[in-house]
Amino acid sequence: MTKDHAEIYVKTKISQINSLKKDLNNNFNDMDLENADVRDKFEELVKDINLKLSKLKDDLETLKFEDV
Repeated sequence: MTKDHAEIYVKTKISQINSLKKDLNNNFNDMDLENADVRDKFEELVKDINLKLSKLKDDLETLKFEDV
């Protein structure tokens, strides 16, 4: 894989992470959860997923590639 291909691949993955986070948040906000306990658990789960996705995105953004 060339440096250019690797950079494009990482940018694509970052874009997919951004889309996933947006869809996750939109789907959670669209849920009609009347049970407060269930809503709280889902909210905690969504926050945890968002944190992990943000960490993954940050890790990907720090990658540096060299020509070989």
